[in-house]
Amino acid sequence: MKLQFLLLCLFAPLYVASALSSDGLTLLSLLNHWTSAPPSLKSNWNSSDSTHCSWNTMQPLQQRGLLNLSAYQIFGQLGPEIGRLTQLQNLLLARNGFSGTIPVELAHCSLLEHIDLSENHFSGNIPPEIGNCKSLKSLRLYSNQLGGAIPNELGRLSKLEDLELYFNHLTGEIPLTIWKIPNLEHVLLHNNSLSGKLPSEMTELKHLKNISLFDNQFSGPIPQSLGINSSLMKLDLMNNKFTGGIPPNLCFGKQLRTLSLGLNQLQGGIPQDLGRCATLRRLVLNENNLSGSIPEFEGDQNLIYMDISRNNISGEIPSSLGNCTNLTALILSTNNITGPIPSELGNLWPLQVLNLAHNNLEGPLPQQLSYCTKMDTFDVGFNFINGSFPSSMRSWKALTVLILRENRFSGVIPSFFSEYVQLLQLQLGGNMFGGKIPASMGSLQNLLYGLNLSANKLTGEIPLEIGKLKKLQILDISLNNLTGSIHVLGDLSSLTEVNISHNSFVGALPEWNIQHLNLLPSSFIGNPGLCVRCSTSNASTCKKPSFLKPCVSESTDHKGSKRSILFIVLGFVVFVICLSVSLLIYDHHYGQQSKEVVLGQGFEEYLPFGRRRIYYNDIARGLILGEGNADCEAQEAFDSDVKGEFRIVDLINATENLHDQYVIGVGGHGIVYKAELDFGIFAVKKVEFARSNRRKLNLIKEVEMTKKIRHQNVARCLGFLMGEEYGLTISRYRENGSLHDVLHESNPKPYLAWNVRYMIAIGIAKGLAHLHHSCDPPILHRDIKPKNILLDSDMQPYITDFGISLALNQSSTVVRMRSTYHIGTPGFMAPEIAYDVVPRCELDIYSYGVVLLELITRKKVLDSSFVEQQTTLAGWFKSTWTRTRTLEEIVDSSLTRELSDVHVKAQVIKTLLVALICVQKDPRKRLKMIDVVDFFETPTDPANFVQHDGASVHLGISLATAAASLFSEEKGGILPNSNNRHIVRRGTPGVLSKVELRTGEAVYVKKLLSAGYPSSITREEKMNRTVKHRNIIKLHRLWTEKDETFLMFEYLSNGSLHDVLHGKNPPPSLKWDVRYRIAIGIAQGLAYLHHDYDPPMVHFAIETKNILLDSDMEPRIAGFSAAQFLFEFDTTPSSSILDTSGTENLYATTITREFDVYSYGVVLLQLITRKKAIDSLYMGGTEIGVWVRNLWEETGDIQKIVDSRLAEEVLNSNSNVLEQVTQVLSLALRCTETDPCMRPTMRDVIKQLLGF
Repeated sequence: MKLQFLLLCLFAPLYVASALSSDGLTLLSLLNHWTSAPPSLKSNWNSSDSTHCSWNTMQPLQQRGLLNLSAYQIFGQLGPEIGRLTQLQNLLLARNGFSGTIPVELAHCSLLEHIDLSENHFSGNIPPEIGNCKSLKSLRLYSNQLGGAIPNELGRLSKLEDLELYFNHLTGEIPLTIWKIPNLEHVLLHNNSLSGKLPSEMTELKHLKNISLFDNQFSGPIPQSLGINSSLMKLDLMNNKFTGGIPPNLCFGKQLRTLSLGLNQLQGGIPQDLGRCATLRRLVLNENNLSGSIPEFEGDQNLIYMDISRNNISGEIPSSLGNCTNLTALILSTNNITGPIPSELGNLWPLQVLNLAHNNLEGPLPQQLSYCTKMDTFDVGFNFINGSFPSSMRSWKALTVLILRENRFSGVIPSFFSEYVQLLQLQLGGNMFGGKIPASMGSLQNLLYGLNLSANKLTGEIPLEIGKLKKLQILDISLNNLTGSIHVLGDLSSLTEVNISHNSFVGALPEWNIQHLNLLPSSFIGNPGLCVRCSTSNASTCKKPSFLKPCVSESTDHKGSKRSILFIVLGFVVFVICLSVSLLIYDHHYGQQSKEVVLGQGFEEYLPFGRRRIYYNDIARGLILGEGNADCEAQEAFDSDVKGEFRIVDLINATENLHDQYVIGVGGHGIVYKAELDFGIFAVKKVEFARSNRRKLNLIKEVEMTKKIRHQNVARCLGFLMGEEYGLTISRYRENGSLHDVLHESNPKPYLAWNVRYMIAIGIAKGLAHLHHSCDPPILHRDIKPKNILLDSDMQPYITDFGISLALNQSSTVVRMRSTYHIGTPGFMAPEIAYDVVPRCELDIYSYGVVLLELITRKKVLDSSFVEQQTTLAGWFKSTWTRTRTLEEIVDSSLTRELSDVHVKAQVIKTLLVALICVQKDPRKRLKMIDVVDFFETPTDPANFVQHDGASVHLGISLATAAASLFSEEKGGILPNSNNRHIVRRGTPGVLSKVELRTGEAVYVKKLLSAGYPSSITREEKMNRTVKHRNIIKLHRLWTEKDETFLMFEYLSNGSLHDVLHGKNPPPSLKWDVRYRIAIGIAQGLAYLHHDYDPPMVHFAIETKNILLDSDMEPRIAGFSAAQFLFEFDTTPSSSILDTSGTENLYATTITREFDVYSYGVVLLQLITRKKAIDSLYMGGTEIGVWVRNLWEETGDIQKIVDSRLAEEVLNSNSNVLEQVTQVLSLALRCTETDPCMRPTMRDVIKQLLGF
């Protein structure tokens, strides 16, 4: 394959000179700045030649003025001598390794029309002098490391048509002069840190076709007249902070193909004109605040991709969407859409992705959907869809993801699900499926990411065929009526999470490998017959699940055993007789009274530490004891809290069948009644289920989550009743009501002394710290506010109402789905909820900060004055504190007199400081609750000062040290040692080190320069925090100090794949099965990022250095600093430039999965050959994909390609290694095809690898 790169003569003299021309000498001078260049170029450029046109890489097109060295593998700097080529018109140096700054001397080339320095490593600022190149039509500097602002001088380029500066580190605003260049067609500035607002002047540009500004920090409204004066083809403003409405005339020019406005703060409706835009191919409006209905789509449509998820869209799905017969993806999830799914969607036969989850859809699935035979992902979870799953859907032979969770599907689980052989994820939980688990499910042997059958009505035993699901990682069959043994689950060696709770399983726990399996108590409760069999073979298992009783071992004394059994049987018979007599007497005395109380049909009681069916006239003490010492301790705590026995009927009678006169509180999660008994006063909360199965599950989850919490500042649930129509929870009545009542509702408002407020602040902090740091798993409350803080007679606070809480022990996908509903109360919700739905403790911390502000100021979070000023309590506090630094302007006026006490004043400032840090916009800057408690409990000496963010705060000297450690987050000496022996790798944008903690644990610490790479830090932290997969590296924590940011990752003992393949001391032998396993692991991690993570992600830096290996050589993908979210499926041409053959060279500007697929193919080739991606020693500087492809096409000899150390394995006639290596080689070549459309998806890659 010949290189098609030209170095053309620059107006060479028409005569033959005896010495090299000035242009030739200039070219040789440029060569001196290059540290690496192709040997063919160096050997043929000689100063002794009479003319540079005689060099064999030259072709004398004398009037073109073209210097084209694109993709020539040149490394080094572009010297200032470039300015001597004054006749240069086209400078094309893209896709090389140039570094350093762009020479200002380039401005001397005043005839330049096209500059392309893209995909290099240029740094520094863009030279303003380029503005002197008045003939310039195209400026391409994308994919470099340029920083600073866009020079205002570029506005002088009056002929400029194409401006491409994306993938740099540019900051500041776009100069207004840019938007006044009359011929401007393409403005591609995405993936920078640009900010500011878009001016109305941009709407006057008549030739504007392509505006791409995504992944920046732009704000303000989009000019509403945009599109009227131009023929826009593409507008991509995703992932900014734009507000206001969508301009109504974007398709006025009838050429709009792509409209991407997702991940902003847009409001209002979707313009109806978009439904009439026949040219539109991609419509992406996800994660905004859009409302109204989906527009009607008229006539034939070219739309292939539509995503309006995570908005407030209402109304029904228009049947006119059936006109969009080219749609491959329709994503309408997380809105308020109602009504049935229209049958017209069956017209969309190319449809591959249909996501309607988290809406209010109802009715059955239309049979016509079976016509969509290319369906890959079908998600209708969290709706009210009913009926059975239609058998006609068996036509979905390519299905990989099926999610029907939290609906009303009934009948049996269809046996034809076994025909979905490519299925990777099956979610059926929270429905009304009955019958047995089909044995045919064992055919779904590609199930990988999850099988969820929870909260249904399944019966019978787990079929043995389930043991064939060898790749399955997550299994949830909880909340059913399943019976029998679970030993078959021991065959599922790939499991990382399992939940079998609330069934009737019996027998011993399987001998799982608990190294990879997360065993939690909540995963097994509600199965009293389960036990742990301890033996030498599974001694490690016995140490872990202490929450299960040990299995009774068989005695060798058969005689004694039989005698024991006889006594047990006799004792049981006597007990049953006595119990029957007692029940008859009891029913005679209380039966009539009980019948007068109506509780609804089918009541079921769930009490802490057990579950059983009872009648409402049974004795209930709020706690049913199970077995084990833990429960005995619970009984002791309960007995000391509740004196005397009471019946459920007593509580009902005390409230006169829950009459309204006993109501003491009404909230979004239920009605609270006050019930007075002889020995105590109780609060009874009633939660109506209506038609929502979700509310019922939330109530079960609330009690399940809180029943074992024992803390003085967390309200306890004493009992729990469950019916078909509503449920009841019973807790201790708190005399002073809620903190909200005390602060705002009491009339007149009681005086609330500072020492009482301070005690309340500390109590809430201790309760939250317990939930976040002492509970296993940690609990995220998600609705901390004064209404959910109860106060007893001593004004001690109690955190209550766990109706929307989450246990932070689930997979990221499940947690994300659950978190999109009921995410808190306006004013108390952290700002990141608008763009990040992954639950973190920082959400509670922000809410706690707002509660502190209410406690100090006695102002409501949504005070009318704040609404008028378009701010919040947190915003008002920050601005007032910054402006005045005066306590009297902030605190409740009733506290003014107390401020004369310096100790009180110091405590108030201390509390305000905590509030200020807790309501920081950046979640990483907020204090952890355990640190807040330490902060409060440190004695306050008002004689000294503490500095934080430049604000001088009157606090104690002993606190200064504590505060400094909190603010810098330098915990326990974890900063990396500067000694080089700790450094693993240096690179952009930081240094990776191996660090040993004081505990002896080894970790990776990556040091980044915050000032130089702010977007990379934010991106890497966000990606690693939210991505959870066994083949992706785990981020432990992030902290900053001065201008440096540190990321701490898990340590992997075998280093990087690069070290293993090419390091100074690589292992002498790397067997093929190890390489093959590494290839599969990387593919699974990438497939998760591309297809299962939400939103999909492109890594953008897949290479051997970013593949780390653990002690078992299991790979983890690392290095997310360049990763990008994927918002569209394929590429869109942005602009064109004439190459030497006169054809158009189109540059793709939209991120695609194919970038990673190509890089993965290169990694496969390195695994096979053990050669570097570009290896001058073995391949003459040729890229590995080109070298292998040429050699394979010329010889077809695998021995000439494969690593010599694999030769013996490959040539062994008794193994299938040769066939497998050949197949993987063929796959790698398909991944590295020049045409991205020819490359397979990562899901296809996994199927092929596993098929080999």
